[in-house]
Amino acid sequence: MPVRARGPGRPRGTREGEPLQDQLLDAALTLFAQRGIAQTPLSAIAAEAGVTKAMIHYHFSTREKLLDVLIEERLMPLRTSLIKALCGHADPIDALTAFARSLVAQARICPWLPGLWVREVMSEGGLLRVRMRAQLDAIGEQRTTAHIEAWQRDGLISPALKPEFVLMSVFGMTMLPLTVLGGPPDAQAAEAVVEHAVAMLRHGVRERASASPREIA
Repeated sequence: MPVRARGPGRPRGTREGEPLQDQLLDAALTLFAQRGIAQTPLSAIAAEAGVTKAMIHYHFSTREKLLDVLIEERLMPLRTSLIKALCGHADPIDALTAFARSLVAQARICPWLPGLWVREVMSEGGLLRVRMRAQLDAIGEQRTTAHIEAWQRDGLISPALKPEFVLMSVFGMTMLPLTVLGGPPDAQAAEAVVEHAVAMLRHGVRERASASPREIA
């Protein structure tokens, strides 16, 4: 379905005085989550934001440049806040609960997050998946993996768990249900998603933490 250009005036859903670049990023994220990056030309983003195509080219000469800014200004701060939530707790259940709660809270603030994650990060060939791997430094990933490995050495979580897959699992247990629900969840739905993820984690993380991988299998 073609995108209908907006008439003159402030783009829908933006705040008075909000920088135009932020408005364009908001429009891009909304369309990327709905359609996918490859199916969203710059002209569609301009139409969604209610500006001319020349204006979006002024701010982002190419879609690749837009993606670079999007990662730096929107996804990097999100990543930093999630790492902080995880590493701020010594107990693994408290830490992973905080991580899941922070992730769902971000999805309430940023309705594009679940759809974007499923389309462009989880899916094979997703453009964000490839670009984030190339641009994001490995420090944050190494820090969280080391945190999980320390829990295993201390006997706090099951040795059968693969540290590099733990946070990926939390993403799956939160983002997929939120995608199925569609739209930003209300407080009750958000809490239900968190409680479900934590219950899954509590069973897999806490129970039989001292058992060997062979015993658990």
